[in-house]
Amino acid sequence: MEELSLLSNNTPSINMSDYERPPISREGPIFPEYIKIVSTLFCSLVLVVGVIGNILVPLVIFKNRDMRNSTNYFLINLSLADLLVLLICLPSVLVELHTPPDTWVLGHAMCKLVPYVEVSVVHASALSLVVISLERYHVICRPLQAGYRCTKSRAITAVFIIWILALLSASPLLVLSEYQVIRFLDGTLNPNCITVMETLWSKCYFVSITVLFFFVPLLLLIGIYTVISRQLLIDTYDLTHNQDNPQMKARRQVVVMLATVVLFFFLCLMPMKVFYLWILAVPTETVATLGLEAFFNLLYFCRVMHYINSSINPILYNMTSTKFRTSFLKVFTRKRGNLHREDTYSNTSYNNQTVTNKIRLQYSTSYSMVYKTVCSETHVSHQNSYKSTGSSSSQITKQSFLTSRYDCPSATESFV
Repeated sequence: MEELSLLSNNTPSINMSDYERPPISREGPIFPEYIKIVSTLFCSLVLVVGVIGNILVPLVIFKNRDMRNSTNYFLINLSLADLLVLLICLPSVLVELHTPPDTWVLGHAMCKLVPYVEVSVVHASALSLVVISLERYHVICRPLQAGYRCTKSRAITAVFIIWILALLSASPLLVLSEYQVIRFLDGTLNPNCITVMETLWSKCYFVSITVLFFFVPLLLLIGIYTVISRQLLIDTYDLTHNQDNPQMKARRQVVVMLATVVLFFFLCLMPMKVFYLWILAVPTETVATLGLEAFFNLLYFCRVMHYINSSINPILYNMTSTKFRTSFLKVFTRKRGNLHREDTYSNTSYNNQTVTNKIRLQYSTSYSMVYKTVCSETHVSHQNSYKSTGSSSSQITKQSFLTSRYDCPSATESFV
């Protein structure tokens, strides 16, 4: 009788130790070659795209001062979590694809580390998405609650708490993951890494973390974004009567970006979670009736979808956020000498003297409307600078800065 277990990367498999090995191979059951080729191509593409994209996200945020806000700190946390998966867990899948099935060649330490990191990152990502969405909810639906404000220091504290909870919740895997050397009926010895689901408490543990860190956040986030969407529609009608209002467009864009990230997170992880629960719910004989080829097809489809989640977020940021897209392009174009801030307006007359007027606003076009009315009273200070050029004419630059008399939250702390 087959023994049901989780193989290596904490993904379901059937332990083949009770199978008579096919006479054509002493290394184990035959692994379909097309699954190996297709999975290797997809995993390699996901690895390259994901590593580059998730390195660029914190680079772009730290190079742009107006993007250093609490929401983007959570996005940096997501990128670092995805990098852990891509650099630790995904390479182990590529190794498994090119070794015999039911064989773990990466040693005892990696047998413990890979499933632990993978599950910890999933939990940390789910909690981060919930916290980000709650912060958006307070900004958009409860703007007058001045007592709540997710500052940068609070965001960093929240990130630490998220990781403590994630690491603790995944810690039982350090015990459940077992590195063994198994002797098969044909006499071969194979190192094996499994997470056995034999006891009642281990089954309850897997069901519990799936419910608490996947399905509960899913339902909670659906509710949050439903309320946020309704509030945005009300604000658009009652406050502006204008669909093209820049404040409302910016608020909607941020919500669309975050909602898209949430959607793809759950879509990519859903196949693996459902596969887990199906393995736990049905008898072992039912799993065995799939056959090896069908089983490996399901297994590696779930794995590829799982790892796509770790590489797709930077792509989603570029597709849904104008600010992210512009900042990503700046990293590649490197034409910084002629670029000004988004809130800088220049009027130039082309004669012997060039006059440039720059107005820097304390709030940007993506600012909350409620705070904008509070911060509307300003005073003007003038700064004149005279810069000599290489020609006989001189360039005169006059800058006017509008600064607020009130200690209002900056625009960068409200929107991505």
